[in-house]
Parts: sequence; C-alpha cells; structure tokens
Amino acid sequence: MAYQQNSRGIGNRNNSQRQGRPKTGTANVFAPYNFIPFPGNPVYIEDDNNIPGQNDISEKPESGEKLFSGEIRYTLESMTPVFVDDGTPQHRFCRNAAGEYMIPGSTMRGLVRSNAMILGLGNVRDEIGDYSLLYRNVANGLNRKRYGDILGAGPGDQADSVVKLHNSNEQDYTLSVLKNVQAGYIEKTTDGKYVIYKTAIDPDNDSEPAISTELGRMNYYTVSERMIIEQYLRKEKTYKESPDSFPFSFLIPGIQSEMMNQTSHFREEYDRRGNLSYRGRNNNSYLPYHKKITYKVSGIRNIAEIKPYGTYSEDSAYHTGELVSTGFMQKKKVIYVVPEIDRSEEGGKPRIAVQLSDRDVRDFQIDYNRRKNSITLEKKNPHRNDDKKVAEYKAFFNLPEKTGKDGRKPVFYIQLGSRCCFGFTPHLRLFYDHTVSEGISRNHVKGKVDYIKAIFGYTKDGGNDTSPSLNRSPSARKSRVSFSDAVQAKPAKELPERYLTLSEPRPTDCFNYLDQSNGETSYNTDRMQLRGAKQYWLHTEADPGVAADKRNENLDSLGCRNLFPWYYPF
Repeated sequence: MAYQQNSRGIGNRNNSQRQGRPKTGTANVFAPYNFIPFPGNPVYIEDDNNIPGQNDISEKPESGEKLFSGEIRYTLESMTPVFVDDGTPQHRFCRNAAGEYMIPGSTMRGLVRSNAMILGLGNVRDEIGDYSLLYRNVANGLNRKRYGDILGAGPGDQADSVVKLHNSNEQDYTLSVLKNVQAGYIEKTTDGKYVIYKTAIDPDNDSEPAISTELGRMNYYTVSERMIIEQYLRKEKTYKESPDSFPFSFLIPGIQSEMMNQTSHFREEYDRRGNLSYRGRNNNSYLPYHKKITYKVSGIRNIAEIKPYGTYSEDSAYHTGELVSTGFMQKKKVIYVVPEIDRSEEGGKPRIAVQLSDRDVRDFQIDYNRRKNSITLEKKNPHRNDDKKVAEYKAFFNLPEKTGKDGRKPVFYIQLGSRCCFGFTPHLRLFYDHTVSEGISRNHVKGKVDYIKAIFGYTKDGGNDTSPSLNRSPSARKSRVSFSDAVQAKPAKELPERYLTLSEPRPTDCFNYLDQSNGETSYNTDRMQLRGAKQYWLHTEADPGVAADKRNENLDSLGCRNLFPWYYPF
C-alpha cells in the first residue's frame, strides 16, 4: 500500500502543527486536525467499460457475471451531542416531514464517500481544484521579501519604496509607494469578459514611466491624510469660515467625511525597531469608495488640490479622475488619485491595457468567494448592521457585476508573464506559482475511474455520451447507491443553544496544508506537496461552546439546539 510521502507524523498529535515552524514560546498549541496522506498509486478500475450499465445492473457487460442489489442497514450511536442545523434563523435541529429529528441522507452519503476515498485508495485528482491560490504578505511571513520585490517595494526590511512629498506650506511628508503596480479601469464586457483600460497619463511606450523614472510603473498619485488634516488644523478657523478656500475641503469631516482618520492631531509612535510612525483617530463611519473628482498636480507627483468633479473643468491646470480610498486598516492614512480613462483610440474609445484571461478571473473569483464572509465592517462602525451598506462594502472588493461603463471602476494591477494580478488596493493579492492540484502525485489522473467513482458516480471531460459502450467509457455515470435520511430511533431532546467557533483552516495555511519536511514551503515552492486528506481529532466530550462574556462576533456563530442522546438507523 503506497502512500504519497509525508513526513509529518500521521496520527501523532504533537506533530500536527509544530513541524516547519520555529519555536516562539513555551506553550504547546495543537491543531484540531491532522492529515491522512493521499495514496501514491491510486487503485483504478482496470476496464471502466466493464462497469455495469445505467439501465441494466443485472450483469457485467463483457463477462455476463451476475450482480446483486439490496440494502445495507446500520445503526449509529452518538457519543456526544450532534450538531445538524436546519438552515433557518431559529437554528433548530433538522426534522423530516413527519416532524422527526433526522440527519439528511446527503450528509450521510458525504461521510461514507469521504471515508471510502481514503480506505479505497481513491483518485483525488478530480477532487482537488486546478486553480491558483492568492497571497498577500505586507508585514511578515514566508513570501514577504518575494512579495515586496514583485510589487516594487524598498530593499531590506523596508515595506515599500519611500518618496518625499510636501504640502502648500512646503512641509515635507514621506509616503510609501509600490513602483511596479499600475492603476486602470476594469469593465465587464457584454460577452462576460473583463478588460482593464489605461489611464490618460499612461505612455504610448510601455517601457517609459507614466509620472517619473523614480516611480517606475506607477501611473496614479498617493495622497497623505495626515498631510491634509494637519494642513487644515493649522488654519482651522479660516477654513471653517471659508471652506472653499481649503484645497482639500472635499475630504474634511464636518464638510464631507471621506477619510479613515478624524480631524485631529496625529500622535507619534515608535515600532519595536525604533522607526517613527504616526497614528490618528479612527473615523468609525468610514466606508471605502471611489468617486469622480477634479484635482491639481504640483510639480511632478504632489496633489495640491482636490475638488468635486467638474470644478474648474475649463482650467488646463486641473485634471479629472477618480479618488480611491480602500479598505479600513489601523494606522492607514493614504488615499489614491487615479487619472481619468484614456480615450485616445479612434472614436474616443478607451485604450485597453489588459484583456483579462478566463483563468485569472476565475482564480480571483474563487479567492473572493472564499474570503467574502470575513469581509466585515469594524465593530464600532454604525453601518455594521445595515445590510445594504455591508453589501456595498463587500462589492467594493469584487469584480463589477454590471456590464459597460455602469459597472466600470478603478483597479490596480501588475502583469507577471502570462498572468495579471489585479485588485482594489495597490497591495495586491498575488497568484501563487503553482496550482493546488500540483501538490499531488502525478499518478492521480484527471477523469480516470476508481472504485469510489464506480460506486458513487462521476463525470468526466471529453464527451456527453452516457450510454453503455464496450469501446468507449461514458463521460458520466449515475451513483449506484442512494442514502435515505437517518431518523431518530429513540427519544431525544434538544439541548440549550450554544455559540461555537466554526471557522476552519484554509488551504492558504501553507504551514499546515503543505509538507514542510524540506524547510519552509509554500505554493511558490517547486515540487511542493499537499499533506493529504484533512481529518479532525475525535473527542470524548462535546464542545461546551463559547461563554457569553468571551464571544467574538467575527468568529463565533449561534449553533443549533443539539440533540442527545441520539440513535439513528438507516
């Protein structure tokens, strides 16, 4: 029985999380799961044309061997309370039409099939998506330096390249920039594809800089909230009496609240390395946005003025574009100005920078769908319980749903070979070099039929013919087994409701999902290897739930009213 090599002790709870990580303290922390390695050589059906047909299951097609059908009855006994939600806001336990407690047959089918895949040495190639995960490392982590180099950050420990700016009072400020990241406008076309259009300051020759050589590929402007607020506070009385005299009146709270920080002085802070930074007071009502504006540039890269769209439109010193303020982050104090779209093509059509591939769009959407439930407003944000505002907040980070100019919005991107990484903040999420499915043995072949597929059904690429054939395997077969609901056999009662932490590890957790026996490994590592099928440790006692005074609304969910004791036959 050959299994895919995996050095991280099977069944050894002490090895479930520690290998591959440096020791950072004295406490032992164990993952609630471990991995059963995938088989190195899956067991396949020798001739999948000899699988009994869809309509006649009395004998095998070639040999004529007689077959049997029947039922398997079993009884399960729960040793701890069972948790099966009915999907309603009341979170009751599942019941059938007769009002009996039950576990849906589909749930039991999934449980049996997952165990059959492990015990039957199944082919997991069709179970694991052939897509790229995305990552972002702005502070630390395995791929931090690589991430910074790709985006054009500064050398060494410096998170970004730093440029000097100054306000109208000639005071200097420094801002970090990412020299390889560009801005544009993303649009969904009528055929469902996505394109990114260039900005009006993009050069005709892509090898030339848009703003200046020291800014590399940057074609947008960075504006400091600290600079704006401190400039306002120095002449607050004057600007309150005459708001339009302030060059950034469009942004100041009390006139129009568009910034992540309130109008108050920033305080100095030093990090553990002794580096000076500034911290403002959070604007709890903040929501990310992009809005049309009129702006004025001083020198090469300094934004000297921001006004509502259309102001001074006939003055050649002013330009139009979009003001972009991204997701809220502690200590963040930067907003962006993206120049208007380039319409230099014949008939005033926008000039295309990138035609996004279906693969890039698909992988971005998979990543967004996995993250969208965690995209939540801050606890103190008054819009937190406003469903419409929350939906708008989530949509800010997603692809446009409307086609044409109605859905068009600013986007940041970087082209890496045949792929284009894009998103709605300059600190992009990048595609890993290797897809998830590259982490399994090549002996797992897409579409090849094993015994689990023969029993539970399958679909394969390469055709729509589902009729039996001695010369060609059909592209799909129905399941040969069905599962009825598991219904209570003895009296049971619902326990009081409890809050549980239902979050689970994600495949992006490289330290746990990938074999680390050869050092720190990520999906950027050649010959990286998935650890196997994830299985949770068995417990002798039920989780008591989270105490009311320790609940975290971002992590803890209201569990259903569990049943105990519980017996159910099939």
